Amino acid sequence: MEKVYIVGIEKCNGEGTTLQLSVRGHSVEAFFVANRNNQVLPKIKNALLNTGASGLLKND
Repeated sequence: MEKVYIVGIEKCNGEGTTLQLSVRGHSVEAFFVANRNNQVLPKIKNALLNTGASGLLKND
């Protein structure tokens, strides 16, 4: 299964945090606002699970 790597942290301050990620070999930028948002975590979790599941279901 392919992995998600945190490549770097571009910004982390009172406004939020910007992460540079590598997902299945592609560069992805993720921005998290400083405000508490309980709806974000399930969405990120589902997106990462779907990415992993698509790799398992691929027919090569």
